[in-house]
Order: sequence, then C-alpha cells, then structure tokens
Amino acid sequence: MAPHWAVWLLAAGLWGLGIGAEVWWNLVPRKTVFSGELATVVRRFSQTGIQDFLTLTLTEQTGLLYVGAREALFAFSMEALELQGAISWEAPVEKKTECMQKGKNNQTECFNFIRFLQPYNASHLYVCGTYAFQPKCTYIDMLTFTLERGQIEDGRGKCPYDPAKGHTGLLVDGELYSATLNNFLGTEPIILRNMGPHHPMKTEYLAFWLNEPHFVGSAYIPESVGSFTGDDDKVYFFFRERAVEYDCYAEQVVARVARVCKGDMGGARTLQKKWTTFLKARLACSAPDWQLYFNQLQAMHTLQDTSWHNTTFFGVFKAQWGDMYLSAVCEYQLEEIQRVFEGPYKEYHEEAQKWDRYTDPVPSPRPGSCINNWHRHHGYTSSLELPDNILNFVKKHPLLEEQVRPRWSRPLLVKKGTNFTHLVADRVTGLDGATYTVLFIGTGDGWLLKAVSLGPWVHLIEELQLFDQEPMRSLVLSQSKKLLFAGSRSQLVQLPLANCMKYRSCADCVLARDPYCAWSVNTSRCVAVGGHSGSLLIQHVMISDTSGVCNLRGSKKGELLYCPCIGLCPGLEPEFLFSSSPALVSCPNPHSLFSATTVRPTPKNITVVAGTDLVLPCHLSSNLARARWTFGGRDLPAEHPGSFLYDARLQALVVMAAQPRHAGAYHCFSEEQGERLAAEGYLVAVVAGPSVTLEARAPLENLGLVWLAVVALGAVCLVLLLLVLSLRRRLREELEKGAKAAERTLVYPLELPKEPTSPPFRPCPEPDEKLWDPVGYYYSDGSLKIVPGHARCQPGGGPPSPPPGIPGQPLPSPTRLHLGGGRNSNANGYVRLQLGGEDRGGLGHPLPELADELRRKLQQRQTLPDSNPEESSV
Repeated sequence: MAPHWAVWLLAAGLWGLGIGAEVWWNLVPRKTVFSGELATVVRRFSQTGIQDFLTLTLTEQTGLLYVGAREALFAFSMEALELQGAISWEAPVEKKTECMQKGKNNQTECFNFIRFLQPYNASHLYVCGTYAFQPKCTYIDMLTFTLERGQIEDGRGKCPYDPAKGHTGLLVDGELYSATLNNFLGTEPIILRNMGPHHPMKTEYLAFWLNEPHFVGSAYIPESVGSFTGDDDKVYFFFRERAVEYDCYAEQVVARVARVCKGDMGGARTLQKKWTTFLKARLACSAPDWQLYFNQLQAMHTLQDTSWHNTTFFGVFKAQWGDMYLSAVCEYQLEEIQRVFEGPYKEYHEEAQKWDRYTDPVPSPRPGSCINNWHRHHGYTSSLELPDNILNFVKKHPLLEEQVRPRWSRPLLVKKGTNFTHLVADRVTGLDGATYTVLFIGTGDGWLLKAVSLGPWVHLIEELQLFDQEPMRSLVLSQSKKLLFAGSRSQLVQLPLANCMKYRSCADCVLARDPYCAWSVNTSRCVAVGGHSGSLLIQHVMISDTSGVCNLRGSKKGELLYCPCIGLCPGLEPEFLFSSSPALVSCPNPHSLFSATTVRPTPKNITVVAGTDLVLPCHLSSNLARARWTFGGRDLPAEHPGSFLYDARLQALVVMAAQPRHAGAYHCFSEEQGERLAAEGYLVAVVAGPSVTLEARAPLENLGLVWLAVVALGAVCLVLLLLVLSLRRRLREELEKGAKAAERTLVYPLELPKEPTSPPFRPCPEPDEKLWDPVGYYYSDGSLKIVPGHARCQPGGGPPSPPPGIPGQPLPSPTRLHLGGGRNSNANGYVRLQLGGEDRGGLGHPLPELADELRRKLQQRQTLPDSNPEESSV
C-alpha cells in the first residue's frame, strides 16, 4: 500500500494542475435515496398539534435525546426513538393576546418556541422559550422529566423574543453564555454571560462591536488545558452582521467569529461589567479564481478532537452569483483563528472617515488578550486591574485587520441551486488507519447530503430524502451510537450514519468510498466496519479502485476470477487487499481459482410490432455510472448511430422503428471507474402487424388512393378559388356604386360619440307648424338658421341637458333635416346630410313650397371648404 502522505501529495498535485476543480464545483452525489426507500432504515416521530422541532440535545451518558418544539418538550431513547416523557409548556392566553396586540402574528409568532435546552448539572436541564415575545427560562428535572414551574425566571438576554431571529448559547460550569437580541424590537444585540459565580458580563452597545448580527453558533474551547503560557479558556461566537469597515456604497453583510475569555471580569472604571476581551474577525469563504464570495453564514459546527488543538470548525454559507443561488462549506482550523486574533487591529480614522489598519505601537499588555502568566508576572491577576488605556484601546479597536482563511484557501464543497441549512460532522478511522471526516449536510428542501472529506475536496457519498419539501430545522449526531437525528416543522427523524446493506456487490460497496462500510469476504456482504472486526474486509476511501481488490481479470473478456479461499488462507493479511496489484490477492493454491461470468439478472421477454419505438430502461447503480449496452453479445457504441438512441433523462435505450433485424438479446451494464455491473437484460422479439402486411400486399392500391385524395383536394381548392373571385367582383361593383352616390352627398365634419344614445321621439304638446316658422329660419344671404333648444320632449321631468356642442358646427334640427348614419365616423368624424323625397315622407305635414325653395337655394350655392365649417351654409 502506498504511504498515506503520498496520496495527499498526489491530490495536491492534481489540484495544482486544475484537475480537482470539477470535484467540488457542482458535485454530484453517487447515490440518490428517496424517502420511500428509507422506510426500513429510519424511525419517525410526529404528533398532532406539535410543530417546529427546533432544539435537539443529546446526553450520551444517559442515552437520551431531549427535543424542544413549539410549546412542548420531549425525551426519547436514542436507540429506539421511544418516547420517555413529554411536557406541555404553553404561553398563557393573556400573553398571546398581548403579543397579538403588539402587532405580531397569532398564527406563527405568538407561541412559546423552545430555543435553548441544555444540561445544567447532573440532575436538571435548563430551558428557555420565546413565550409569546416575552422570553422565559426555567429548569427541568431529568429524573421525572417535569418542569419546575415555580422557578420560571426572566429570559431576557438568554433567549430571543422573535422565534425567527438567530440565537446561540451554551452552559459552561454553570454559567450561561448566550448571544441574542435583547429587546422586543430586535435592535439591541448582546453577547451575555450570567448564572454563575462571576459577575454578569455583556457587550458594549456600539455599532462597531455588533451591527445587526444574526448568531448561528458558539463553541467552548478549553485552551487552558496543557497551556505553557497559562492561557485561559475561551468561548467563540459565530455570526453574520452588516460590516462597518467598508464604504457606504459598498456596505455588505460578512461572516464573523468573536471571542471572549472565560475569566473576564470587566474593567474597574472603563468597561465596567463589559467584556474586556471581546475581539472579532472576518471569516472568509471564497474562491477568487471563480469570483465566488460567500458571506451569508447559515450554520457552524464544531468538531472537537481528543486534543483541543485539533479543533475544526465547519461553516455553511450561501451566496448569489448572478441569477444562480449557491451554497458552500468551508473548513477552519483553530490554529488559524488564533493567529488572526494575535494579529494587527483595524482603526477608524476620523479625518478620512474610513477603517484602516492600525499602524501605531500597540500598548502593553496586548489589549483583548486573556490573563496569562505574563500578566500575572507583571501584576495583572484579573481584568479589573488592567489600565484604562488598555481598556479604552480594546473598546475602540474590537475589529482585527486580517481575515480567517479557510483550510485549502477555498471551499470544500460548492453546490448550485441548493440551500444548505445545517451541518454536523464525525470522525471515523478507516481500515487503512487514516482518520476521515464525514459531513452530514441538511438542506432547505428536506434532503441530507453525506460526504467524506478527502483532503482539498470531498466525495459526495449519497443524498437522502428525509422530509418532503420541508426545511431541515435542526440536526445532531451521536458519536457513541452512530445515529443521526434531524428535525423539521412537522416531524423528528432518526437514522443510522451508514446503511451498508444497500450495497449488493463488492464493487458497489468499495466504490461508495464510505468509511463506515466495507466488503466482507467471509460473508460476501457489505457490512459496517465496527461490527465485523474479525472478518476479512475490503475498503477503499481515498481512491475508488476495485480492479485489485474485488476480482481478478480473466483471459476472456467479461470474465471474473474469484478466490473463495481468501477468508480461509492463513497468512493473508487484510492490508494485501488494499494493493492495486492483482498478484497480492491471488490464492496460495492455484487450483482454488475458478472462472465465473458476471452474474446477470434474468432477462425480460418483450414482443413488439414492427415500426414501433422500443424503450428499454436501464437502472444504473450510481449517479456517477454510465450505461453500456450490448446487443447480441457485442457492445453498442456510445453514440448509438443508426436506429439506436440513448436517452440520458429516461436512462433508457430507444430503438427507433424496430424492425425484425433488431430482435435479439440486449444487456445493460452500469459502468463506473472501469467496473461493470449488470443492470438489466431483455430478449426482444419483433413481429409484423396488420398494417405492415397490408402495405406489403397491395402497394399499388395504396398509391391509387393517395392520387385520388390529391385530385379531390385540388378540385375543392379550385371551387373555393372561383367563389372567392366571384365575391370579389361583386364587392368591387357595389363599391363603385357607393362612390357615385357619395358624389351627390354634402359632407360636413362632425365628431360623433362612439355610442350615441337616442331616446325615443315624443311629440311636443305644441304643433310642429308653430315651431317651424319659415320667417325666422333664414339669414339675409339665404342661409338656413339652425335654432338650438328644440329638443325632443321627454316623458316626465324637465328637458334633458343638450348634447355637447361641436365648435363651428350647426346643431341638428328635429325636423326636415335628418343626420343619417355616419360614414367612417370612427375615422374622420363626417356625417352624411341627406335631403330629398325619401325624407319628406316622414314629416307628415305640408310646407312643400318651403322645401322646394330650400332645395333650389342649395343647388345654386357653392360648397365651402371643410377647413372653415363655420362659413358653410345649407
């Protein structure tokens, strides 16, 4: 076996050549497992009326899981997920009413959401809830699992008011360290310490200390253990906030890590009961070569080792790149964070009104540092004894200049179109003796990604659908039980860290590269590593190579040579199975080798009619595998020229218009890393249908029918053409007649309403002769006067208001002169004024001499231009 450091060197070299870029960009999980396939593996809990499984706490000593939901708490056994106890802790009705009156939603906000639940001591838990925007805290007796209702206390500063706001907290030696929002409006962020022998401590309410933060996690690191400098323990807080160090136009949200010392007592005069060790730095998670910058910190997980020096932090980020949403995971080492906190400070320059690096000498002792041996040697035994100039400096310079860079200087994993919400990690030792980190990442649509860290990149082992389109709200891992617990809005789920039984072959098991699983040569099954220590196991994690461990290639193509005595041969050590050399896996007795062809599934018989498109599905063993087809024992080319087509979306081979020559045996293989696994087999028969027989017997008859249809269609088209020409001719004649009649018509411009309303005509009580006095209806030049006011009479009430007048136009007369229908009234606003015998019939009374005289005068008069209608006469 190659040395482990050689594998890391090879990985670094490949990354330097740019080969590893595709590994972490748009990574594809090897397996996709839907919720239906997990029915026999996972355990679920849900209860009517219970929602929002937000808080999960494990106690490895007692083997219990404590769950905080909306107005309820539960205790479960970890292994069987059996309910051990339940508590109902509802906010009173008056509190909910008051919450609603303050403008909050009584359907989603005015409840008691459990946001903090941790062991306080060996006998009690400490729990805090939002309590309808009035946070409360109390204790739970672990033995009886009952709430100490008589000890309910104010939860301000320990728990957020708003259930949607970020919060983190932890209990260290009976002291509560919490980071939350300290008022109803959510405008006062605070990092607080109370409940313990020390004085309560909190942050200064200054924008450059905390500026609209969203807290996501915290960690306690016992850095005093084994410290040669007598250093103090520290508590780290992770959050995102609006940065103050950038220009106004470049204001943005950044990820932060802040630190306080456990022994901080505050200052004597300056920073009284305030943190004197509060420092913060920016967390960088970016790939500058691809212009990817992740600033939206979503979650943080702390993976501690037996030595606190090896503590690792995994941050979950999201970002938007153009129209595409991205999620990323970055890994940070405690050593890098310590280096930044010992580095230069940032300072705000009043003159330039900008933040820049502090270049003046730093006062001594170093501001923001914990009390250590150096301080004690110089007479500073606590922060209360620090000089005011040191405290004033740290008050004005909480921000550090340098950024905390991720390991490998880039993200471990980037995925497009996915929203990562939570992450937990576990360390497991492989059969090669190396320690691997396995990541479990929850998403916003209810999926769980399982990945193994392989140096500068990760391998996505599988993706599991735990919830149906529900965001993962909480995630916790039990290292002792090797179980994972996840909570959503409606249910709680338990599942093992590995389900090795789903891998049915040696190649499938080894190619999974799952550190929890290995192939057992003794039982020919994929088993969990921890439970089969006495078996001969095969496992490859760093390199997915099965050529030298699962089988030996025979002389004939497609044959596999197995060694049944591997588990019985003395002297054959397990490490031989990790060599890529087939010679090391051979049996001592050459006669024990036997040849066996690849095990293939029973082929399915399919009969189709000639000319039908045939679809042959092939279910691949992995998302990373490719389908390889054989027809009649021969490989089909990858492109499948001719009548063969492979549909990657359907994962099927499509035979276009199957013919008798396509009958035969089809076999599909799932090929991954050069290893072929039999997937599907088909025996296809092609028969001739009635339509094919008819076409073969009477081709001439069919041709005659086609010509007959063409002739009939042509005749119909000819008749339609003649009909159209005839109609066009008649229409032209009608238009010519209308044009001649229009020449004898007087036209006046008039803008008509689009939908004129004409009430029915009612005869006036006075006779028409009295209204139509011929003497008053002529001007001196013989023009006809249009007299307004002779409106039609309406039944009842006064006369209606006259229609709006048109400037320069004569008003219509109620008799003798009729305004006919508009000619293109919508286009030019002209109407036709008709005179003649056809109108006289409707008058019904004498005065013929008046009409004749009017007609004679009109014929003698020349029509004036339309541009000045006021001078026109009738």
